[in-house]
Amino acid sequence: MRVRGAKLDASDGACVRPPKHLSFTLYFVVMSAKDCRFLKAAMLACLLTIWVPQRAAAQDAPHPDPADVESVDAVVGALYAVISGPAGQPRDWDRFRSLLTPACRFAPIVRLQDGSHGHRSLTAEEFISSSGPYFDSNSFYEIEVARTEERYGNLVHAFSTYESYSSMDEEPFQRGINSIQLLFEEDRWWVANVTWQPEWADLPVPDRYLPAPELEPTAAELDSGSEELLIGISPVSESVVWVSGTGGTYGRTMDGGMSWEMGVVPGADSLQFRDVHGVDADTAYLLSIGSGAESRIYKTESGGADWQLQFVNPEPAGFFDCMGFWDARSGIAFSDSFDGAFYLITTEDGGATWNRVPQGALPAARPGEGSFAASGTCVHVRGDSTVWIGTGANETGNARVLRSTDRGRSWTYADTPIAGGSMSGITSVSFVSSREGAVLGGDVMNMESRADNVALTADGGRTWALAPRPGFPGPVYGATYVPGAPVPTLVAVGPMGVAVTADQGATWQTLAAENHWSVAFASARIGWAIGTDGRITRLALYR
Repeated sequence: MRVRGAKLDASDGACVRPPKHLSFTLYFVVMSAKDCRFLKAAMLACLLTIWVPQRAAAQDAPHPDPADVESVDAVVGALYAVISGPAGQPRDWDRFRSLLTPACRFAPIVRLQDGSHGHRSLTAEEFISSSGPYFDSNSFYEIEVARTEERYGNLVHAFSTYESYSSMDEEPFQRGINSIQLLFEEDRWWVANVTWQPEWADLPVPDRYLPAPELEPTAAELDSGSEELLIGISPVSESVVWVSGTGGTYGRTMDGGMSWEMGVVPGADSLQFRDVHGVDADTAYLLSIGSGAESRIYKTESGGADWQLQFVNPEPAGFFDCMGFWDARSGIAFSDSFDGAFYLITTEDGGATWNRVPQGALPAARPGEGSFAASGTCVHVRGDSTVWIGTGANETGNARVLRSTDRGRSWTYADTPIAGGSMSGITSVSFVSSREGAVLGGDVMNMESRADNVALTADGGRTWALAPRPGFPGPVYGATYVPGAPVPTLVAVGPMGVAVTADQGATWQTLAAENHWSVAFASARIGWAIGTDGRITRLALYR
């Protein structure tokens, strides 16, 4: 006997040559068949492998409204709309059918009386017949409140979070997730399958599938008890925050800013502490700025009761701007360049020793290049070993970003579109992930400027592109991405105000017009901006 050109000898199962459409595995099955019973089974298996593509549409399916099937949004919206309505209102089941492939199945996951769970699998007609009586006597409305999608080719999988209502004037009586498979074919979208998992008391819908909290920022000034210019800030938690400023000032709160303990480091009342790094409620580092020996690093392990002088800059031309720490013992500090070379120091022992990064590991400095000690945020560290440094004050060219992924042992750099100049460049660097970050700055002396002063990266700082600037005029002195925010949320401060963006700079919302120099957040719920005259402003962004 022959099967599509292959001569099979039923007596021994041999085959002259394999059919071209058969896999080697199935051909082996055929060759191994020793009697007709096995041969018939093998032939059936072969026939099942001959795939004939099927169109999604059935010949007798209702024609859809083109607007219902032109996009994923449209077809999902139509699916929700057709099952929603007041009691007794006939549902448009032909519209429902027009959205579906002929083989579409509906599978609710249910909890059984013994506590276990199972599911039912319904055809479209079974779904219609089983739900129709309920809709006749009950109002039912189901809406989509959030969705995550993945697409590959013509296939889309959507996790569509729903809420179910008896009345839209009441609270939902149920919520859960519809797992919807969609297919693009014949120049339209089809619903191929729907499985849904209702939320149970012991199975809450994960936050990542719920609507993102709305940005509802508020700003409230706190009483710091100081009249000094506050410049450095470092939250340890929502309760513990360290600040620093002029006149040798440092401060600490243990209650989220409702009260502050302010002090002056003994023998340092002439210094400006423009950066602070808090480790815990007892431990913190302070960096002072200035030429030569005015640039220093102090450390306390007693909540400020006493301070240890750890580092005094030995280079007369050195001028330190900022510092950052990967952990409690490992950090890096950055100085303006001199003699054509950058000046950086690192510690691996909690500040007991600070060692200069070899000049050969760094790119050559441009004339005048350094940074601005405007907020203590020109250095940004992330993870275990990565650091970015924003530069400026270079006589020619734009500001750039230095980058190391090995704690400063080797460096690369990238130019940014932010203008350089003797008083212009990058003042602040912040990253929300290892790839997404922002640099901000401008002309630090021009309070009326509307020049571009924000650039973003999506590749870890290898390339940068301009983004819209905050609404307030003048420079940005400090900025930070908000940790734990539902979407990347960037807050910028400067002498002319405070602003926030939750869409990577496409829009900015101004929160305050007062003079602020730096800003930091402990979480998506709470942050603090600091500035002149001891100003501390508590910021809340998301409920």
